[in-house]
Amino acid sequence: MPDYKEMYLTIMRAANKALKLNQEAIEHIIYAQQQTEDMYIKADDTPLSILPPNMEIQE
Repeated sequence: MPDYKEMYLTIMRAANKALKLNQEAIEHIIYAQQQTEDMYIKADDTPLSILPPNMEIQE
């Protein structure tokens, strides 16, 4: 007979580990986004333009 308890515990451990890793990944992404936003704000030579809605940037 299969050991259902061990099967359940195995999948739950893996799911919990995946959720923890996912949360850590999200925190790393948020931190990186905050760093790049700070870099952008601190850059004195960054020109800012306000575009009308639905207008695309042309290079």
